[in-house]
Amino acid sequence: MSTTNRETRILLLVVMVIVSVFWFPVKGVAAITPANPYRFKTAQATVHLSVDAHYNNIWRKAIAAWNSKGVFEFKITQSSTAQINILSMPAALKKPNLTGLTYVYHDENGVITKADTYLNNTALTAYRYTDTQRVNVAEHELGHTMGLAHNPSQKSVMYYENRYYPIQPVDVAAVRAHYQQTATVPPMPAAQQMDTFTRTGIRRPELLNHLCPVLYPIRGLDMQIMTYD
Repeated sequence: MSTTNRETRILLLVVMVIVSVFWFPVKGVAAITPANPYRFKTAQATVHLSVDAHYNNIWRKAIAAWNSKGVFEFKITQSSTAQINILSMPAALKKPNLTGLTYVYHDENGVITKADTYLNNTALTAYRYTDTQRVNVAEHELGHTMGLAHNPSQKSVMYYENRYYPIQPVDVAAVRAHYQQTATVPPMPAAQQMDTFTRTGIRRPELLNHLCPVLYPIRGLDMQIMTYD
């Protein structure tokens, strides 16, 4: 083999190794969890719970988990005029593949004025969520009420397929950064000023779960996807 041909083969091998390292897509990892262009004016909000005893306990654990991080304070109140309402999901909103849902209302300046959030007991039971996993979903929904968006990293309570992870450092850092802004959020783009109603939630594709009921515990088959309606 000539020196030139050998050098060519070595070069091609190096190129192939580089391509093999960078060609395959990897799941994105955010330095901190992304935030939406809206938030409460300050890092606190009143919360009213209107759920049964079991889910009252689930939500209280999720609230306590967030409060323990020291970046936002959820204040439970008996007032029905609370900024955040934790409610039992009405039948009209229940769908077989919907586990959690949050409605966030904000003004033209991106300041949250109200949030309604739900867990779907029917779906959570059908998909065999443990109470710990239900708390994780509740923590996820509370993240939306504070203005957090979805994190592309699996190791985040705000991952759109999350079932297994509680609040992570990337989520805490996101809330801290989001609420270290000035008290008044800069006005949102004109196109968004008309859209003062945002709905976010977690949805589950039915196909794999219904075809493989005995494989629920396997993470690869026990999936969730996020959709905006």
